[in-house]
Amino acid sequence: MGVSGVQSVDVRSSNNEVAVVYDDTITDVDKMELALNSGGYSVQDVIYPNRAPVADAGKDSSVEENTLVKLDGSGSNDPDNDILTYEWRQVSGMVVSLSDSDTSKAVFTAPEIDQDEISLIFELKVADPQNLISKEEVVIKVTDVYQPPTHTDITPQEAKQMIDLDESVIILDVGVRDQYCEEHIPNAVNYSIDDGVLGEKYSNLPVDGKIIVVGTTIEQGRNAADFLDSNGYLNVYYMEGGMSAWEWQTEPCEDDTPVYPVARAGDDQTVYEGRTTTLDGSASFDPNGNPITYSWSTTDASGVILSDAASPKPYFVAPPVDADGATLVFTLETANSERLTHTDNVSITIVDNGITEVPVDVTSIYSATGSILGIEVNGGDLIKLAPEDSSVLPENSGKPESMPHSLLSMEIKTANPGADAVATVYLPEPAPENSAWYQYGKDSAWIDLSSRAAFNSTRDKVSITLSDGGDGDDDGLSNGIIKHSSGLAVIDSPTDNPDNKGDSDSGGGGGCFIQSSANHSSKMVKAIVDFFQTSFF
Repeated sequence: MGVSGVQSVDVRSSNNEVAVVYDDTITDVDKMELALNSGGYSVQDVIYPNRAPVADAGKDSSVEENTLVKLDGSGSNDPDNDILTYEWRQVSGMVVSLSDSDTSKAVFTAPEIDQDEISLIFELKVADPQNLISKEEVVIKVTDVYQPPTHTDITPQEAKQMIDLDESVIILDVGVRDQYCEEHIPNAVNYSIDDGVLGEKYSNLPVDGKIIVVGTTIEQGRNAADFLDSNGYLNVYYMEGGMSAWEWQTEPCEDDTPVYPVARAGDDQTVYEGRTTTLDGSASFDPNGNPITYSWSTTDASGVILSDAASPKPYFVAPPVDADGATLVFTLETANSERLTHTDNVSITIVDNGITEVPVDVTSIYSATGSILGIEVNGGDLIKLAPEDSSVLPENSGKPESMPHSLLSMEIKTANPGADAVATVYLPEPAPENSAWYQYGKDSAWIDLSSRAAFNSTRDKVSITLSDGGDGDDDGLSNGIIKHSSGLAVIDSPTDNPDNKGDSDSGGGGGCFIQSSANHSSKMVKAIVDFFQTSFF
């Protein structure tokens, strides 16, 4: 029949029936029948057991977005040459619509994506007529095709409305300096396209900022809008008609008109208490391309401390709030080299995280294992906090086997470089007696902090003393910032029991040829088969 591998024959003699399983890569059914007949056992039937098909979903591949993709399972096969049925389904990734999913070659269109690459996983299931199945997955990576953004044409009326409603809009006048100084829209920045200034200074503009391009002539404006498009600017608006179509207030240049920097404090945010929150003033700029400085402040009485108030992107831990939440307003002041300044505000709304198991004035957070932890700091300010999953960290020497709450990663700003701070962690239940506090430190080392971690009498709080630039500080720098990651470890002490050997399963697996309903016949048949296969082949 053209098949190979393990086969069987039914042998009947007197009232006994024996099924003999043999390997037809060593012998064949005719020779087996001859050998068994010579031993007094007649072959009644030859059984070819059904074997499962083998699914082949094709090779993993990479395609561009918006292209037609064919999934090819035609390489699937059945060792018994049975006719197969096919079933394709998507396992993960952005959902697509599969066509011809019940054939060997399914089809879909790669989706349009807004990131560099995504992965789609598909599963092919094949089945034979006896419903034995086989499955295999294939990964299709979809890559983004870069398309330069396209600016939007707007009327002067639409431009006026945008300027009136949105203070963040940047008015970019691309006329030559003399034209700009004759008249321009108030607060417009002048980067002349004809004089090459736009080509030199366009990178000072925020790539995602709303920019209205105005030219003294229509050609200037269109060319400038196209130029910004080609350099990846996302929100460019070309004002049709240029300055001659502008019907509202204009102003001329004044001698030695000061050029102020532009502060952009970022979008308003809503965050949960206990979350590390980053302010973003990186879109701020100086129209002349000069360096600017940053200064963040808040008048709220929340006691929030920023990681670095002079950074364009400082961060802080959202403080505890009640069920009503709270809103913090931060002010960003930018200054250029001429000490000219500009300010902008951003609002951060903090909402209750629903945790009631820790005191209301203690920062609370869910650990990587889902348990509830609280933390408060004395001798410093908590500026960064996040759960960390210890299970994905390297299995280095000394790594605890059990960390019920995984790790807390934190940064603490000390009053002075080199100072100590005490972090107190509130636990959801008392720590076992056979537990200790472990740090995951620099060079991926696990450190027992028993000498610096003190549990309270009920063992549901632990206070860890950390030193900036010393014990407990991962970066080892005396810089006023303690970087630290640690958690509760349960220390097991298993004892070896040499008498406890466990049960041993002697099992089969020795290439047995015989399955029998008559023991004495099977022994005889096995002797015949063994002798025949070892003596003649």
